[in-house]
Amino acid sequence: MKKVSVVTAVFNRANLIERTIISLLSQTYSNWEHIIVDDGSTDNTVNVIEEYSQTDDRIKLFHRGTLMKGSNTCRNIGIRESRGDYIIFLDSDDTLSSFCLQQRVSLMSINPNCDFMVFPGIYKQIESEDYCPDNYLISSYFYKNKGESIVSLFINLDVPWMPSSPIYLREKLLQNDIYFDEDIIKFQDIVFHIKVLCSQLKFDVVKSNIKPDHFWVAHKYSSIGKTNANIDILQSNIIVIKRIISILAMNGFDTLIDAKVFFRLLWLTFYIHSFCINEDEEKKKSCLYLSELKNFRLPYNCLNMVSRIPNVFLRKLFMKILLLYKKKNKYFLKTKMSKIYKF
Repeated sequence: MKKVSVVTAVFNRANLIERTIISLLSQTYSNWEHIIVDDGSTDNTVNVIEEYSQTDDRIKLFHRGTLMKGSNTCRNIGIRESRGDYIIFLDSDDTLSSFCLQQRVSLMSINPNCDFMVFPGIYKQIESEDYCPDNYLISSYFYKNKGESIVSLFINLDVPWMPSSPIYLREKLLQNDIYFDEDIIKFQDIVFHIKVLCSQLKFDVVKSNIKPDHFWVAHKYSSIGKTNANIDILQSNIIVIKRIISILAMNGFDTLIDAKVFFRLLWLTFYIHSFCINEDEEKKKSCLYLSELKNFRLPYNCLNMVSRIPNVFLRKLFMKILLLYKKKNKYFLKTKMSKIYKF
């Protein structure tokens, strides 16, 4: 009977982690271990986990200790501490259907050529226990006929599956040295999935007669990796871009290296967080980091993205960058910049 390791990173989730643990305890498949790695919680999270781990030895609590803070570090600890044949990554606010592990192990066993398989899930609001109109299916097989590779989908943030959607052969992750990058703040899941796909692991996307088996939960509470350090996030995004480009180049995916990688990730971050950089020193740093854009082509929708940046300084800075590339990019030929932003 194959063993499944479910890895969860947690930080200050005393109000949510119990739901996640209960979803494991409710599994029809019994041979599992829940590796929970605490990122230095300051609330009652550890006590909640210990209450369960003391009564069920399949629930195992680890602490990040003095290693670099972040969910990436915690997930990597989970990978190293796991002892299962398979690995599933489950966020501390998400849950599994009771039949999830049984379904996944069964399909992996009859598909021995697969290094991992991807399963459909459901997006839901935390207040809802049932499928409601606001819920929607998370599944990548709908993208199969788009004529675009799955790697491209991740690069363009058209994410075809969530972290808990795949089940991996643990030995394949270890053999290919596939871990989460601990020096990035955001988009770590995207980098991880691109790394997996570029490693040429064999996989399949389950697409017929299969019930969604996991829930990606949306709620008001902050993410484990959330930070208000504007420059830190900007620096992290630069690292993300360089990391993705390096992964693509080393694995023969050079044709996917274009501006979409850089601009979409960087500008989406600015737009979502409504950054406001006020200090002169911070502005100088921003200009320095953004100067690294000079060798990239522009995505087709960059003008619209810039026009929606709420901070005046950043919007003006980005628009100046766009003007520098106006002659090089065909999408600008029929556009009047003055209509977007007036200096």
